Order: sequence, then structure tokens, then C-alpha cells
Amino acid sequence: MRAGTKPSTRWAAMVAASMVFSLLALASPPPVGAVPGEADATAEYSACVGPATQSYGFTDMVGSFAEEAANCLAHYGITRGTTATTYSPRAGITRVQMALFMTRAAGPAGITLPAVRDQGFTDIDRISTEGQAAINQVAYLEIMEGRSPTEFDPKGLVTRADMANHLAAFLEQATVGPGGVDIEDLEQDEDDDEDEIIFEDIDRLPQRTYRDILNLFEMGITLGTGSGRYLPEGAVTRAQMAAFIARTLAHTNARPIGLTVQQARPDAPVYAEDEVEFTASIRDARHRPLEEIPVDFFWAGEDDDPLNNAGECTSSARPVDTGAGSLECEIDGQDPLTDEQGNLEDTVSIEPPEDGDVVVWAWTGNDGDEFDEDDSNPVIIELSVSPSADQIRLTHNAGVTNTVRFGKSLTLTFQLIDEDGNRIRQKGAQITWSEVYTRTGGNSSSKTDTEYTDNSGRFQLTIPAERDPSRSDSNTTTLVVSFEPGTAYGVVDENGDPLKDDDITFKWSDETSEAARITLSGNQYKTASNNGSNTIRVTVTDQYGSPIGRKEVTFSSSLTDGENGYEAPTRITRTVNSRGVTDFSYKRKATDSVKETITVTLTGTSIDDEIIIYWGETPDNGEILDDLNVAEVDKGSNTMILDATDTVYIIKYDSNDQFNIGDNNPVTFAVFEEALSEGDTIDGTYGSGDGAVSSFTLTDKDAS
Repeated sequence: MRAGTKPSTRWAAMVAASMVFSLLALASPPPVGAVPGEADATAEYSACVGPATQSYGFTDMVGSFAEEAANCLAHYGITRGTTATTYSPRAGITRVQMALFMTRAAGPAGITLPAVRDQGFTDIDRISTEGQAAINQVAYLEIMEGRSPTEFDPKGLVTRADMANHLAAFLEQATVGPGGVDIEDLEQDEDDDEDEIIFEDIDRLPQRTYRDILNLFEMGITLGTGSGRYLPEGAVTRAQMAAFIARTLAHTNARPIGLTVQQARPDAPVYAEDEVEFTASIRDARHRPLEEIPVDFFWAGEDDDPLNNAGECTSSARPVDTGAGSLECEIDGQDPLTDEQGNLEDTVSIEPPEDGDVVVWAWTGNDGDEFDEDDSNPVIIELSVSPSADQIRLTHNAGVTNTVRFGKSLTLTFQLIDEDGNRIRQKGAQITWSEVYTRTGGNSSSKTDTEYTDNSGRFQLTIPAERDPSRSDSNTTTLVVSFEPGTAYGVVDENGDPLKDDDITFKWSDETSEAARITLSGNQYKTASNNGSNTIRVTVTDQYGSPIGRKEVTFSSSLTDGENGYEAPTRITRTVNSRGVTDFSYKRKATDSVKETITVTLTGTSIDDEIIIYWGETPDNGEILDDLNVAEVDKGSNTMILDATDTVYIIKYDSNDQFNIGDNNPVTFAVFEEALSEGDTIDGTYGSGDGAVSSFTLTDKDAS
């Protein structure tokens, strides 16, 4: 995104001498109150975008949690700092300062300030004329009250309880902006369950203050001080107040000077065929809304060439769905217009059909104007579009044999994934299934239903418990869950294997517990050294998925005891405890790398599990990495295990390194890590030591 400097439209004179653009996030539309303990009525857009993000030179705010908020307030003229270069973030807020903040924020938020009328306070004659006016105005508007009918206490400090009252009263009179929540429409969380209490220290406050604090929490304006406390009598610092007011303005119609464009859900990945929404706002130099201003949008994919050498549109420029059929690259009378509040009445959207990089342009002008890159001052928004999901992974809480005890409910979790098994956070994937029950003694039933994945690409289905019809051990209820052809994606199990015949069978039973599964866990990569050791945990579960104890298990390794530094566990046969758990510990005292396979078997059966352990080494500084296979990836610790023919490397990577995907295609750390998966190939150069930079080139295993 960039700032324009050559306004050519009919409203240019109204927005001073320059036009500034911005991009910001929109989360999915939230409910207005509802989920206990969660701030679920937060603003969808922000007031602190574009020019409101520019630094105002407060040197004592650099690195502060409220640095951006202080700059935002300075843009709106709400704060001027304590000097030209300082903000004094730790100082308290006096009541006259609060009155000034509220009156300066009023205009952008859509509150009309009344003419100054004396409200009868006898203790404000020694403060500035501006301060006296602000006090009289906020008192008239009932945003702030005096300590008594004749005393305002202008030098008194604002407490956190006071702050909640003042901001709530401000919001009651402000114009609700796009994506904002009307404070009067909130439904507060039920706060009478001890486990769901949001703040433990507000229950003795006056009802109005109690309500205002909870409303501001719901709206994402206050988060408390941690550990379940609000500290209502604590003084508000200038840094805290900046953050509070910035979050408050997000719910109002306050928007920065010029044209600002905001994108929906930018924190979530964008997937091919997703609908990506945008909206726009336009304000003049005094932050007043500008009505009936057209905004034109167009976009292009990474293989398109939408602009020629003169900066004019080519046929590769793609139209944005405005709902009105407007032409891209032209102000044609069909472009969406700002409403009386200076915002687009409806969002516009694109649906990128393929993965890759996407660029969206937004601009405005006079009727008949055609886009020119030099004169139109466009907003340029860059998106990275990921491939869509092609599978749904089904996991459940039943045992390895898909068996559930009578009296227990069954939970099925559906998660969109890509071909590598990575989660895809894509909303709206359709899942259609049928349930057919067969019960001992008859009484069969069936039904069909359809649901859609949420913003995390997930859907969870809870099937009520079946009850044991008698004390017989032979009673069962069988449930067959079948996935209909209407389901958008193939369904696979937790191992990535497709479901046979597109269905899965579960059974409720009261059979006696029997060992059915062994699961191994532990660190899968270890640094090879002369003092190496490792521990593998073994868990045995029954057919219901519950731990089962007093079962004997036997350990084996692909390494030979006594060779190359390997020392087997003292006992290779152990009995799991009552929780179904035991540990095998062993040593490997050698510096050369090796891949080890450990197998643990339920003694006397064919039930087993195995785990691969990589005893690896770190490359030398400057060592060339040539066509190495990615064996394991631990994204939580930025570690990848690279398996060469005779060497295993354990390699750390971070955002200081250089990354490519394919030849001559540099990418960011985040894009590289998202693409990185087992089976890929890595080339590059390894750097170690302070300030060293590694370079990695990833070749996708599925690339042609």
C-alpha cells in the first residue's frame, strides 16, 4: 500500500493536498455478546489505519504497547503530547484531560458538540479556556459528571472505573461505524458461574459501572490487568488511555483523512476460490464523511500483466464484484458510491480461482476518468493466495477399533487439509452425511444432515450417547456414518487413508476391556554426541481408547547393542502401570548421524507401534546443502531434519535467513514455512555463528 500525492478528483480540495490509502483487517462478523468469558463483540474494522499510523515523533512511546494508539490519537488531534517529542505514557490522566480527549474525539466519531453552556462548576475557572469549554460540553452531553453539582475536580485523576463510565457514555452517543457494534445492543455474558467470571474484583461496584466494564470487555476495548482482575480504583495512565480510545473509535464512524480501504480477514490465509471482501471510506481534512464518491476496484493474478508501460490498464485487469456491473479501470457511473456516512454501503469482493500472488487496485476520480497509475493514486493491496483444501480429515474420540462404551457420547471432528495434511482454515466447505443405527433387538433409525466448516476449516459433530439396554455383554449399537456425493472433498482418516466406501462404522458396546493399541511418543530428533541419551514413552489403550494397565511390552531398535555407541535399555521388556504407561531409556554415545527405528510390541501379540529417531548433526558454516530430503519438520521450534544418503542434518532456521521456493523466487519466512513439508527437497548454504545467514531453496515434492 502506498500514499498518493496527486489528487485529481472533485473531492481533492476537501481532503487537503494529499490522498492517503490504507489496508486493514476484518474478522468474520461477530455475534453481539454470547460466549462466556470471550470478547465476542469486537470491532471488525479500525479507525487507526493509513495516515493514522504515521509516527508523530513521540520518542518515549517507541516500543510501547500503545505506540500505534498514541500516533492514531495524534492524527485525529485528540492528543498533542506533553511536548513536541514526548507523550509521557506513565503519567496519569486528569479529569480535564479526559474531557479534552472526549471533545476532540467527538467530531470524527459522529457526535455533534453543543455550544458551550455553563454547567455550574465553580472549580474550573483557573484552567484553560479550552479545558473549561470541554468540561461544560461533556457534562452537558452526560459523557462525564461532576463530583457534585458545583465541583468537577479538574485536576483529579481518572480511575479505571471512571474510564469505563466515560467511554461507555461516549459510545452511546457516537455514530456506529461499519463493522462496529452498538453498545446499546449488547447482551452481556452470564456472569454468575464462578468458572466464567471475567473480573473478580468488580462485583461490588455500582450496577452502571459493573455493566459498563463488562460491555467494554465484550467490545474488546478493555482486557483487564491479567489474572482475572480489573483494578477499578487504579489510575489510568496516558498509554492505557490511548489504547482504550483507539479501540473505542474502531466501533464508531471515525476514519482517517482521505481514502482508506480495508480487507476482510487479513489475518487468516486466503485460499483459492475464497471470497475476499473489501470496503472503503472517504473523509475530508476535518475527518468529515464525504458522500457519493465513486471507488473503482480491479485486480490481477501473478501471471497477468494488468498495466502497460504507460501505467494504463490492459485486458488482463480483472473486474471486482461490486454487485452493479461496473467496468474495471474506469469511473463509469456504475462504481459503488460512499453513503452519507462516507463509507461504501456494501462490500466488494474477488474470488481468486488459483493460488499465487494477487494484487488489487482501488482508486477514485471523476465520471469518465480512466485509470492512470501516475495520476490516479491507487491503493495497492497484495495478497498471497494458498491452494484450496482437497481433503477432510476425520478424527474421533472412539478407540482404535472405533468402539465406544455405552453411556459415552461420540465426537467426530472434521478438519480441512491440503495434500500434505496441513490444516486449511477455510470457511464454508459442505459436509453431507447420513447416520444409520442398528441396535440389538431392533429399533433401527437413520437420518441425513449437512453442515459447513467454520473459520478454522473445522466442524465438530457430537453424537449423543447410546444406553445399554440390559446387563448382557453381547449388546451393541452399530452406527454407520456415510458421506454423500455432495460432500465437497474426499474424507480421510487420521492417518491420511481414504475411508473405504466413503463410510465409517462405530460400535457402542459393554464388552470387557482388552488391549488394542500401542502408541509411542518422544523427541524424534536428537543431536548425536558422545553423551547422547533418549527416552521413549509407551502408552497402551483398550478398544475404547482408554488406558489399560498391567500389560507387558517389548522394546527393539534397528541399532545393534554394543555397536557404534548404542547401549540398549537395561530391560527390553517392561509392564505398563495402571495408567497404561511405561518408559524405555537408552544411550547412544557417538557423534556420527544415523536414523534409528524403534519398535515396541505388546508381548505375545502382533499389536505394535514404531517411531523413527534422527540422531543428527549440524552442518559446518558455509556448507553447501545439495538436494537434501526433508524428513521431519518441527515448525514450533523452526527446525527441519534433512536426510542425505549418509548424513542426517538438524537445521534451525529463522526470519533472518533467505528463502526461495523454486529457482529465483524469493519468499518471506512465513510463506516458506507454510509451504515446507515432509518429502520436499532443500538446497542452499548453511550459516552458523552470530549474524550468519543461511539460504534455503525449497522444491515441492509434487512440483513437476
